[in-house]
Amino acid sequence: MVTTYGYDAGMLETTDYSDSTPDVTQTYDNFGRPVETSNGIAKTTYAYDAVTLVLNTETVFYDIDGDSTYELIRVIDRKLTTNSPNNSFPKHVGQFPRSPAIWRGKTTNTSGRAA
Repeated sequence: MVTTYGYDAGMLETTDYSDSTPDVTQTYDNFGRPVETSNGIAKTTYAYDAVTLVLNTETVFYDIDGDSTYELIRVIDRKLTTNSPNNSFPKHVGQFPRSPAIWRGKTTNTSGRAA
């Protein structure tokens, strides 16, 4: 099998497989964040918070029988949540889908000490 990658302005836009594996296309916004990824079987769209620019939701559409109608839609919430009384510091931070979806590490409070 041969895999061919297509780039535009340094961003991966297409992945073409020489066998029957569905090809993948990706589109990006002006910040270089993924907006849509599709392979003919599933399409994933990404929505970002307009103020923080952090990933809010991932919506995955599945065309299980290949008739161009989505039989299953899954929405994944990636919104920022907090664990402080006044919501001043993050507990979990949503990341781009290509990196770990949720960062679970040490959390610091507003004074910089481990919480």
